[in-house]
Amino acid sequence: MVARIWELKAKGYSTEEIQRTLNVEVGFSPKGGNPTHGYCSMGLWKEPESEPNWCGPGSGTAVISNWRSVPPSGYSDAMAYMTYLAEDACKQGQTSPNCTGMIAYNSQGTKITRSSDWIYIVNHEIGTWWYEKRYPKDIDDYKYMLEADIYWCSHPLNNSVETKWLPSWGAHSCAHYVAANRYSFQSNEVNDEVKYGDSAPNSATGYGNPFGWHWIHIDTFYNEHIDTSNGGNLVIW
Repeated sequence: MVARIWELKAKGYSTEEIQRTLNVEVGFSPKGGNPTHGYCSMGLWKEPESEPNWCGPGSGTAVISNWRSVPPSGYSDAMAYMTYLAEDACKQGQTSPNCTGMIAYNSQGTKITRSSDWIYIVNHEIGTWWYEKRYPKDIDDYKYMLEADIYWCSHPLNNSVETKWLPSWGAHSCAHYVAANRYSFQSNEVNDEVKYGDSAPNSATGYGNPFGWHWIHIDTFYNEHIDTSNGGNLVIW
């Protein structure tokens, strides 16, 4: 679907023409907002204070809530489901003893969620191969991804970010996942913004409480925070 939208945009189709074409082809229509002010539904739950590195399970739970009820049947609450994603979720195509969750350890012994594990587990939970790694080449490319994912397809976009100077992170620097579910493109482009949900608890940083919803200028978010430690400007959409 996203590839088809990009193809039509590249041919110069207007928003109305794209919508009519997709509706004829697959009975599709956008669900929220418009191309300049897109939004989609998404819940947000705080990672446990005892586990300040659970941004993979935290953002994963948020994104999954767009596709299905959280917690799903069999889990007492969202925290129990987040714990399942962190520790017990099977990556698709793997069985015991390699049936693991989103949490692994890097060479420094720090808990991390590899992007490939995030993708496997979230796709397995929502029953689709929707999410994949992409590397936007510039800010315009990133804005196209926000529009295609959030407005046209009504699904959140997960971002790998550098935390330094994000709201309530202060000078604390680490790689982190936050999921975006809303954006606003202004006519002058100067005030273009994206809204993301941060699942991090107070214990993740000594500078405050980053948990919650945050609006941020897209140029600041992309140029200063979209993480490049994975070989490019990584997003999962």
